Amino acid sequence: MMEIMGKKPQNPVTLGLMEKIRPNVYRLTALGQAEAARLRSGGTARSAMSNAKTDLYRTAANLVHHPAFVSWKNDPDQPRKWTDVIPFLGLGGDPQVDPAGCLAALRRSVRAGIDWCMTHDVVYLTPTVRSAGEAIHVKELHEVINFLEVLGYRFERQLAGRRA
Repeated sequence: MMEIMGKKPQNPVTLGLMEKIRPNVYRLTALGQAEAARLRSGGTARSAMSNAKTDLYRTAANLVHHPAFVSWKNDPDQPRKWTDVIPFLGLGGDPQVDPAGCLAALRRSVRAGIDWCMTHDVVYLTPTVRSAGEAIHVKELHEVINFLEVLGYRFERQLAGRRA
């Protein structure tokens, strides 16, 4: 816990390998899962890259195809109700979960997908198996980032109120 909660530069939270969900509860990010897979496979970069890409694609696909995001793309005034946002943020109705933390974690995950595309000089995130889904253009990932910003402004009170 001292490693996780400390302020050292090798802190896994600072490195983006883990994210804090609520007090004393952490989970691996897509980057952390990729690093764990790389370590389990004996450090081979190829399998780690494949796992990271799969995790990034899966996260991006869930967000891009989520009804809240789709309705926002069709009508920028949507969502109007906090109850429509709760499933998108993955809160699941648990009062202990920090919605602002979930919003920040989603932003980091989408940003990691964009960064992966830029690092590998591609404009699409694709599933490892073609039949697993459609390619996701980087533009859509940027739209998700914009949507997360809209949620931050539109539901500022709900996000701030639960943090306390």
